Amino acid sequence: MVQDYKAISLLRDFVKEKLGGDIHRLKTYDFSSLDDDRKYGSTNHTEAPIVKAVMFLAFGDVWPELSMDQIDRGPYKCATIQTYQNLFGINMCDQYFKGMQYFKPLPSQFQRALKVAHMTYSIGNLWVLPGNGTISNRILDNSYRYYMDKFLKNIYAVLTQQKRVDKVLQKAIENSPQMKPYYGEEGFKKFISDMMLEDYVDYYGKPMDIFDFVWSSQRGLDREKYLNAVEQYCSFCEKAFVKRADKIIEKLDAILSYMPTSPKVETVTDNYRKRLTKYDFEYKIVTECFEFAMKGKMGILTDKNYFTTLCAKMNLQPEGFSWDDFIVETKKLEDDFIVIIYHYPNPTKEPEALYGAILVDNYWGRATYYTLEMCNHKGRWAVGINESGGHSLVGLYDIEPTIQNFLKLIVPPTQTIPDVDLKALLGLPSNYKELNDIQKEVEGCVSFVTATSNCKAIIQAYTVSRRKAMPYDDVEVIIRGIHMSLSDDQALIEVKAGKTRNSRKYVYSIVKSKQDSSRVDYIMQMNVEYDGAAIYLSANFIEAGMTGLRDTMIWELACREGHVSISDNSKWMFDPYDKFLKRPYMMNLSEKEEYDEMFPDHPLSQCRKFVRLITERL
Repeated sequence: MVQDYKAISLLRDFVKEKLGGDIHRLKTYDFSSLDDDRKYGSTNHTEAPIVKAVMFLAFGDVWPELSMDQIDRGPYKCATIQTYQNLFGINMCDQYFKGMQYFKPLPSQFQRALKVAHMTYSIGNLWVLPGNGTISNRILDNSYRYYMDKFLKNIYAVLTQQKRVDKVLQKAIENSPQMKPYYGEEGFKKFISDMMLEDYVDYYGKPMDIFDFVWSSQRGLDREKYLNAVEQYCSFCEKAFVKRADKIIEKLDAILSYMPTSPKVETVTDNYRKRLTKYDFEYKIVTECFEFAMKGKMGILTDKNYFTTLCAKMNLQPEGFSWDDFIVETKKLEDDFIVIIYHYPNPTKEPEALYGAILVDNYWGRATYYTLEMCNHKGRWAVGINESGGHSLVGLYDIEPTIQNFLKLIVPPTQTIPDVDLKALLGLPSNYKELNDIQKEVEGCVSFVTATSNCKAIIQAYTVSRRKAMPYDDVEVIIRGIHMSLSDDQALIEVKAGKTRNSRKYVYSIVKSKQDSSRVDYIMQMNVEYDGAAIYLSANFIEAGMTGLRDTMIWELACREGHVSISDNSKWMFDPYDKFLKRPYMMNLSEKEEYDEMFPDHPLSQCRKFVRLITERL
């Protein structure tokens, strides 16, 4: 624990003295600016005491027996992930880059590159690896040219034991016993998660090609290609460094919140932090673990050992209860719902909790934390909920404090679906013909067909319970869910939410599906609030007649305007919500809404037109 206190004390001082007390200002802090600082800095920023403290606290739970002293002097090495000098050249006193100057960048291009160069000295671009530098230093080889995407591909090749590998890198990894847990496909995914490198891998967890393999001294390199590479490099780093820094700061902030400053200082504050009351455990530890788990580590919430180990690492000792009183169980509910139930130590005063419950919607990846709390009203129990960054009261209830009664209060009941004349409610125009001989999705479903010269559409509508509707207020959840479920011949086009003319909430998604080399279908799913339930609309807009005309014409237009070319079509296909996502099949430039007017009979134009029709009628 001595190392913990040493690192935490140094970080606390640094936040107070250098960051004005705000740890979030660490996000883009340039550690190279501390060259002359005897307390925090070093001429090599990766060897600076504050950097070692940060890296130890951030990755102490990843690498066995890591300590501040072992970084750069023992089996571990702190290193930068991305290094700009190969592409930009040496930074000459922030006035110009020795390599970039030969390509005559615009002032704005230079300033952007300068900003990114300084960001490479921030926490979002630092990692710790075993091998005392034998692994991390390999990226310096000319076969990688400091490009992390190329380097990570070779780490992947070694860990998945492929035939063609970098032999030097292979030997370095094999000689580092700390890397053994990362072998195999699943091991590599764990390595990416532990090192917080999700931006470097694709949907399948495999390393992506992110950068053009370009360097400033490359022979025959023209200005346009070079500056495009700089643009590409800056765009990725500006986003990836900050996202990764946020994850590291989240860990540091949690540690600072709980760990005492010194094992020898017995102040009131330190005593409070060393004692773990039932209240602190139920409303602080579990709550923060829940917030952390929602970022992709849901498994920890069902692991009692995780909570006990975490508290032990933070030097928190239970007061008034033992860990034997804490029980975790999981129940499978209907559909895609499960509930994680925490049996807490017997509550003795308000607002200690008897039970905690995390209700998980596996389909949409949502979860909510509830508590059943003791209150001073005899025979009454309070239900609390975690939302909007805090824990608030749902209500007081006269109930027997059983699991069953608790679940009745927090699990949305199966709703009575209203009996609705959907045909009359939708009131679709005459070109939408009702179909009676098609297989119905559910009882009460109505079906329609419509067509244009280039499109045939089949539409079905029925009512569903609110529980089964898409989340109206969280399109990010829908986008994430769709990304995870797409097959290789499907692509996300758009997800949008809003309110109809009658102020009903709605949300919809459009996904395209390649049926063969000449035909594409656009699949629309939409929910609209209605009488405590939801109207569900499912539509399939199918290409008909002469196909591919929209793609061909917009491709030619984009070529004339210089946006794409046969040799460079990188801007033709893209994901509309994640520009770094790479998939075999994606949305293309012609599918932007701005081109709908040029192709009114195209299935995608008809699909969006139908969405507007529904929002006007409901």
